[in-house]
Amino acid sequence: MPVIVDENFESRMVTTGQGPSIELRYTVRGTNSQTEATAAMGPASPDLYDPYGSGIIFYPRQSVTVQPIGDELWEAGAVL
Repeated sequence: MPVIVDENFESRMVTTGQGPSIELRYTVRGTNSQTEATAAMGPASPDLYDPYGSGIIFYPRQSVTVQPIGDELWEAGAVL
């Protein structure tokens, strides 16, 4: 079974002000391996993100997290 990554509906939490950030939330299915779940997040989450759609400001991906929540099921996130 392939590893599947879906962006959650409640994703894209944007924090403005000093130290702005964006958190994208995902669900990863199809593996019990933390290594595979983390690796699947690489191509599924953006390297750069433009939260305002301006084409001027882009935030780079800083980190990826995965946490098991069931059999072959993970909660994941990317912070930009």
